[in-house]
Amino acid sequence: MNFFKLLILLLMPLASAADTEPRKAFFSGHPDWPPYQWEYNGEILGIGTDIVRLVFNELGIDVEFVPMGNWARVQETVKTGELDGIVGLYQTSERREYLTFTSLPYMHDHNVIWVWEGNEFQFNQWEDLIGKIGLAAIGESYGQEFDRFIDENLNVIRVSHLQQVYLMLERGRADYFPFSLNSGTIQLKRLGLADKMVYLPQPFSQEDVYLALSQKSGFVEYLPQIEAIIHRLKASGKVEELVDKNIQLYLSQIEDE
Repeated sequence: MNFFKLLILLLMPLASAADTEPRKAFFSGHPDWPPYQWEYNGEILGIGTDIVRLVFNELGIDVEFVPMGNWARVQETVKTGELDGIVGLYQTSERREYLTFTSLPYMHDHNVIWVWEGNEFQFNQWEDLIGKIGLAAIGESYGQEFDRFIDENLNVIRVSHLQQVYLMLERGRADYFPFSLNSGTIQLKRLGLADKMVYLPQPFSQEDVYLALSQKSGFVEYLPQIEAIIHRLKASGKVEELVDKNIQLYLSQIEDE
Protein backbone atom coordinates (compact mmCIF):
# COMPACT_ATOMS: atom_id res chain seq x y z
CA MET A 1 0.00 0.00 0.00
CA ASN A 2 1.20 3.48 -0.88
CA PHE A 3 2.52 5.43 2.17
CA PHE A 4 0.15 8.39 1.65
CA LYS A 5 -2.91 6.12 1.37
CA LEU A 6 -1.87 4.42 4.61
CA LEU A 7 -1.48 7.80 6.32
CA ILE A 8 -4.98 8.87 5.19
CA LEU A 9 -6.50 5.64 6.51
CA LEU A 10 -4.77 6.12 9.86
CA LEU A 11 -6.00 9.72 10.17
CA MET A 12 -9.61 9.06 9.12
CA PRO A 13 -10.87 7.93 12.58
CA LEU A 14 -9.37 11.08 14.13
CA ALA A 15 -11.06 13.31 11.56
CA SER A 16 -14.39 11.56 12.05
CA ALA A 17 -14.18 11.99 15.81
CA ALA A 18 -13.45 15.71 15.36
CA ASP A 19 -16.43 16.09 13.03
CA THR A 20 -18.80 14.63 15.61
CA GLU A 21 -17.69 16.97 18.39
CA PRO A 22 -20.31 19.67 19.08
CA ARG A 23 -19.36 23.01 17.61
CA LYS A 24 -19.82 26.25 19.53
CA ALA A 25 -21.64 29.31 18.21
CA PHE A 26 -20.63 32.81 19.32
CA PHE A 27 -23.29 35.52 19.59
CA SER A 28 -23.44 39.05 20.91
CA GLY A 29 -26.04 41.78 21.20
CA HIS A 30 -26.92 45.34 22.12
CA PRO A 31 -25.56 46.32 25.57
CA ASP A 32 -28.52 48.60 26.43
CA TRP A 33 -31.76 47.39 24.87
CA PRO A 34 -33.81 45.64 27.56
CA PRO A 35 -35.91 43.54 27.61
CA TYR A 36 -34.59 42.36 24.22
CA GLN A 37 -30.92 42.28 25.27
CA TRP A 38 -28.60 44.01 27.72
CA GLU A 39 -25.32 43.51 29.55
CA TYR A 40 -25.17 42.93 33.29
CA ASN A 41 -22.19 41.79 35.37
CA GLY A 42 -20.28 40.63 32.30
CA GLU A 43 -23.20 38.71 30.79
CA ILE A 44 -25.66 39.33 27.96
CA LEU A 45 -29.22 38.79 29.12
CA GLY A 46 -32.61 39.25 27.52
CA ILE A 47 -35.29 37.81 25.28
CA GLY A 48 -32.86 37.45 22.38
CA THR A 49 -30.29 35.45 24.32
CA ASP A 50 -33.01 33.20 25.73
CA ILE A 51 -34.36 32.49 22.25
CA VAL A 52 -30.92 31.81 20.76
CA ARG A 53 -30.09 29.49 23.66
CA LEU A 54 -33.35 27.54 23.21
CA VAL A 55 -32.87 27.27 19.44
CA PHE A 56 -29.25 26.14 19.51
CA ASN A 57 -29.75 23.79 22.44
CA GLU A 58 -32.43 22.04 20.39
CA LEU A 59 -29.95 21.80 17.53
CA GLY A 60 -27.37 20.29 19.89
CA ILE A 61 -24.97 23.23 19.50
CA ASP A 62 -23.29 25.04 22.40
CA VAL A 63 -23.63 28.83 22.45
CA GLU A 64 -21.41 31.45 24.03
CA PHE A 65 -22.63 35.04 24.40
CA VAL A 66 -19.84 37.60 24.11
CA PRO A 67 -20.40 40.99 25.82
CA MET A 68 -18.70 43.80 23.91
CA GLY A 69 -20.06 46.91 25.62
CA ASN A 70 -20.57 48.81 22.38
CA TRP A 71 -23.27 48.25 19.76
CA ALA A 72 -21.22 49.53 16.82
CA ARG A 73 -18.37 47.16 17.78
CA VAL A 74 -20.78 44.20 17.85
CA GLN A 75 -21.87 44.94 14.29
CA GLU A 76 -18.31 45.41 13.04
CA THR A 77 -17.19 42.13 14.66
CA VAL A 78 -20.00 40.09 13.12
CA LYS A 79 -19.00 41.43 9.68
CA THR A 80 -15.64 39.68 9.98
CA GLY A 81 -17.19 36.37 11.02
CA GLU A 82 -15.55 36.47 14.46
CA LEU A 83 -19.11 36.35 15.77
CA ASP A 84 -21.63 33.91 14.34
CA GLY A 85 -24.56 36.20 14.89
CA ILE A 86 -26.53 38.83 16.76
CA VAL A 87 -29.34 37.85 19.10
CA GLY A 88 -31.72 40.57 17.96
CA LEU A 89 -31.85 43.64 15.72
CA TYR A 90 -33.85 45.43 13.04
CA GLN A 91 -33.40 44.52 9.40
CA THR A 92 -31.97 47.08 6.93
CA SER A 93 -30.47 46.83 3.44
CA GLU A 94 -27.04 47.78 4.83
CA ARG A 95 -27.16 45.03 7.42
CA ARG A 96 -28.32 42.50 4.82
CA GLU A 97 -24.96 42.97 3.10
CA TYR A 98 -23.21 41.03 5.87
CA LEU A 99 -26.02 39.33 7.83
CA THR A 100 -28.52 36.62 6.97
CA PHE A 101 -31.80 37.28 8.77
CA THR A 102 -34.43 34.76 9.73
CA SER A 103 -37.48 35.02 7.49
CA LEU A 104 -39.75 35.89 10.41
CA PRO A 105 -39.15 38.18 13.40
CA TYR A 106 -39.58 36.95 16.93
CA MET A 107 -40.91 40.30 18.23
CA HIS A 108 -42.28 43.70 17.25
CA ASP A 109 -40.92 46.92 18.74
CA HIS A 110 -42.68 50.31 18.88
CA ASN A 111 -40.44 53.36 18.71
CA VAL A 112 -41.42 56.71 20.22
CA ILE A 113 -39.94 60.16 20.76
CA TRP A 114 -38.63 60.66 24.31
CA VAL A 115 -38.16 64.16 25.77
CA TRP A 116 -37.28 65.70 29.12
CA GLU A 117 -40.49 66.46 31.00
CA GLY A 118 -41.55 70.04 30.37
CA ASN A 119 -39.93 70.11 26.94
CA GLU A 120 -42.74 68.33 25.07
CA PHE A 121 -43.64 69.48 21.58
CA GLN A 122 -46.29 68.67 18.99
CA PHE A 123 -45.38 65.52 17.06
CA ASN A 124 -47.67 64.00 14.44
CA GLN A 125 -45.27 63.26 11.59
CA TRP A 126 -41.54 62.90 11.00
CA GLU A 127 -41.30 66.41 9.54
CA ASP A 128 -42.13 67.83 12.99
CA LEU A 129 -38.57 66.87 14.04
CA ILE A 130 -36.90 69.07 11.41
CA GLY A 131 -35.01 71.94 13.03
CA LYS A 132 -34.68 70.18 16.38
CA ILE A 133 -31.63 68.39 17.80
CA GLY A 134 -31.97 64.66 18.33
CA LEU A 135 -29.76 62.06 20.01
CA ALA A 136 -29.05 58.44 19.12
CA ALA A 137 -26.56 55.74 20.02
CA ILE A 138 -23.76 55.02 17.55
CA GLY A 139 -24.80 52.16 15.26
CA GLU A 140 -28.48 52.47 16.20
CA SER A 141 -31.12 51.83 13.54
CA TYR A 142 -34.80 52.74 13.65
CA GLY A 143 -35.72 50.92 10.47
CA GLN A 144 -34.54 51.71 6.98
CA GLU A 145 -37.07 54.42 6.14
CA PHE A 146 -36.58 56.47 9.32
CA ASP A 147 -32.78 56.00 9.09
CA ARG A 148 -32.90 57.54 5.62
CA PHE A 149 -35.08 60.38 6.87
CA ILE A 150 -32.50 61.10 9.59
CA ASP A 151 -29.66 61.19 7.06
CA GLU A 152 -31.51 63.46 4.66
CA ASN A 153 -33.43 65.79 6.98
CA LEU A 154 -32.53 65.71 10.67
CA ASN A 155 -29.78 66.88 13.00
CA VAL A 156 -29.08 63.83 15.17
CA ILE A 157 -25.99 63.61 17.38
CA ARG A 158 -24.60 60.08 17.85
CA VAL A 159 -23.30 59.14 21.30
CA SER A 160 -21.56 56.08 22.74
CA HIS A 161 -23.78 55.37 25.75
CA LEU A 162 -27.41 56.00 26.65
CA GLN A 163 -26.37 57.71 29.89
CA GLN A 164 -25.03 60.56 27.71
CA VAL A 165 -28.47 60.90 26.14
CA TYR A 166 -30.24 61.50 29.43
CA LEU A 167 -27.61 63.96 30.62
CA MET A 168 -27.73 66.01 27.41
CA LEU A 169 -31.53 66.13 27.44
CA GLU A 170 -31.55 67.27 31.07
CA ARG A 171 -29.08 70.06 30.29
CA GLY A 172 -31.06 71.19 27.26
CA ARG A 173 -28.30 70.34 24.80
CA ALA A 174 -30.76 68.31 22.71
CA ASP A 175 -34.51 68.19 22.19
CA TYR A 176 -35.47 64.54 21.79
CA PHE A 177 -34.38 60.92 21.76
CA PRO A 178 -35.99 58.36 19.41
CA PHE A 179 -36.05 54.99 21.15
CA SER A 180 -38.03 51.86 21.91
CA LEU A 181 -41.16 52.33 24.03
CA ASN A 182 -40.67 49.07 25.98
CA SER A 183 -36.95 49.47 26.49
CA GLY A 184 -37.11 53.15 27.33
CA THR A 185 -39.88 52.64 29.90
CA ILE A 186 -38.02 50.06 31.95
CA GLN A 187 -34.58 51.70 31.59
CA LEU A 188 -35.92 54.98 32.94
CA LYS A 189 -37.42 53.16 35.94
CA ARG A 190 -34.06 51.59 36.64
CA LEU A 191 -32.22 54.90 36.33
CA GLY A 192 -34.71 56.71 38.55
CA LEU A 193 -35.80 58.96 35.67
CA ALA A 194 -39.34 57.66 35.18
CA ASP A 195 -40.79 60.93 36.52
CA LYS A 196 -38.36 63.13 34.55
CA MET A 197 -38.73 61.90 30.98
CA VAL A 198 -41.87 61.32 28.93
CA TYR A 199 -42.64 60.07 25.44
CA LEU A 200 -44.77 61.83 22.85
CA PRO A 201 -48.02 59.91 22.19
CA GLN A 202 -47.56 59.24 18.47
CA PRO A 203 -45.12 56.34 17.73
CA PHE A 204 -42.87 57.11 14.79
CA SER A 205 -42.36 53.49 13.72
CA GLN A 206 -42.98 49.84 14.49
CA GLU A 207 -40.06 47.59 13.64
CA ASP A 208 -39.53 43.84 13.70
CA VAL A 209 -36.80 42.24 15.82
CA TYR A 210 -34.91 39.39 14.12
CA LEU A 211 -32.22 36.88 14.92
CA ALA A 212 -29.41 37.23 12.36
CA LEU A 213 -26.33 35.21 11.38
CA SER A 214 -23.08 36.44 9.92
CA GLN A 215 -22.85 35.48 6.26
CA LYS A 216 -19.41 34.11 7.11
CA SER A 217 -20.78 31.79 9.81
CA GLY A 218 -20.92 28.06 9.24
CA PHE A 219 -24.28 28.00 10.99
CA VAL A 220 -26.12 29.69 8.10
CA GLU A 221 -26.85 26.17 6.81
CA TYR A 222 -29.07 25.65 9.88
CA LEU A 223 -31.35 28.55 8.97
CA PRO A 224 -34.40 26.42 8.00
CA GLN A 225 -34.23 24.55 11.32
CA ILE A 226 -33.69 27.81 13.24
CA GLU A 227 -36.74 29.39 11.60
CA ALA A 228 -38.89 26.35 12.33
CA ILE A 229 -37.97 26.44 16.03
CA ILE A 230 -38.65 30.19 16.30
CA HIS A 231 -42.02 29.70 14.63
CA ARG A 232 -42.88 27.02 17.17
CA LEU A 233 -41.72 29.17 20.11
CA LYS A 234 -43.96 32.01 18.97
CA ALA A 235 -46.97 29.79 18.33
CA SER A 236 -46.69 28.16 21.76
CA GLY A 237 -46.65 31.48 23.61
CA LYS A 238 -43.10 30.92 24.83
CA VAL A 239 -41.84 34.23 23.43
CA GLU A 240 -44.47 36.15 25.39
CA GLU A 241 -43.38 34.30 28.52
CA LEU A 242 -39.81 35.44 27.85
CA VAL A 243 -40.97 39.06 27.52
CA ASP A 244 -42.54 39.03 30.98
CA LYS A 245 -39.63 37.14 32.47
CA ASN A 246 -37.01 39.57 31.17
CA ILE A 247 -38.92 42.72 32.10
CA GLN A 248 -39.11 41.44 35.68
CA LEU A 249 -35.45 40.35 35.60
CA TYR A 250 -34.27 43.76 34.44
CA LEU A 251 -36.34 45.62 37.02
CA SER A 252 -35.24 43.28 39.81
CA GLN A 253 -31.64 44.23 39.16
CA ILE A 254 -32.43 47.72 40.45
CA GLU A 255 -32.52 46.25 43.96
CA ASP A 256 -29.10 44.64 43.52
CA GLU A 257 -27.28 47.85 42.57
